[in-house]
Amino acid sequence: MSSDGVTITLDRIYEQVLATKDIAAKLVEKVDAIEKRDSDHETRIRALERKVWMALGGGTALGGAAGALATAILGG
Repeated sequence: MSSDGVTITLDRIYEQVLATKDIAAKLVEKVDAIEKRDSDHETRIRALERKVWMALGGGTALGGAAGALATAILGG
């Protein structure tokens, strides 16, 4: 009985291990870049949210002051 199998040499296995190592290193770099980008987005979003809340607070204060002024002027 003849068995025609595939022969894989240690050299071929070593080449594949090195190729896999290179691919893994590139993936790590991409993940690091994505994490940095996401961190930058979070920082920018928080800054925008802070500005929105400050604007809402300022608008509320101005509205209250305008109401008090109108009441004082109109004699309410």
